[in-house]
Amino acid sequence: MTEGYLSELYDYKEADKYFYDLIAFEKKAFLLVKGKASVSYDLSQMEYAKDEETKTITLVNMPTPQVNVEPEIKYYDLQ
Repeated sequence: MTEGYLSELYDYKEADKYFYDLIAFEKKAFLLVKGKASVSYDLSQMEYAKDEETKTITLVNMPTPQVNVEPEIKYYDLQ
């Protein structure tokens, strides 16, 4: 199993102007995104072949990975 953690900050701003730039509407958002991603393999399903003469092990079939993503999103300054 392998786990990785990530953290990102997003700052979004957009302004729409109407009536010859007399009226402006501004949208803003500030997001904090944290997450944990993990990948694991069930090694009991792995198939391998061994060669005793050359003392090597060859992986014949790897099981499909099990991927898990757990995001955590916090919103700040939504306007």
